Amino acid sequence: MTDPVTDPGPSTRSRRGEDQRERLIAAAIELMAEGGEKAVTLVATARRAGVARGTIYYHFADRPALLVAMRADVQAQLLHLADGTHHFRNPFGLALRLAVEDESIIRTRIYRILQEGVAADARSAKLLEQLDVMARAGSLRDGVDPVAAALISSALDFAGLMALSMGGTQEQKRERAARISSTWEQMFVHGALREPRSSANDDR
Repeated sequence: MTDPVTDPGPSTRSRRGEDQRERLIAAAIELMAEGGEKAVTLVATARRAGVARGTIYYHFADRPALLVAMRADVQAQLLHLADGTHHFRNPFGLALRLAVEDESIIRTRIYRILQEGVAADARSAKLLEQLDVMARAGSLRDGVDPVAAALISSALDFAGLMALSMGGTQEQKRERAARISSTWEQMFVHGALREPRSSANDDR
């Protein structure tokens, strides 16, 4: 008989299971972004997600089942990037790093924006909504317009696609995507494209 004091209940267990599954899929997506599909194994995914090895077999019978779930959920997971509800360790440039394996991940988005307008793109719309919330809370830097910031962020996929079109081997593309992702992180987290001037220079 289940102890009502210690048993979390079916709804709590269900939420915990859904969260584990999402973390596992997010971990698999990150592994693919870093090293291609060959890097996605059950053991590596469980380790990245921080769950016990046996737990992943509860959600996915084998590696092909994990890969199917990962491919089916990529766009939904990328949508979480705009509002911060994702499980990714490094979200910056994630779509570009995934596009090294499958360019349609960003090409599809770009074509939709060009043909139907930015409002038709769910990621752009969600990002604009989040930036509006930040603006109302006073957490955006002075002079940053939320609409402009959302449009610039959406345009970064264009820059990524141009980078991939420069060609080279998969490894060269992956390295280029990683450098661009790191640059995006510097721009958005630290808010500048160049180092601040030193105090010695400021005194001159």
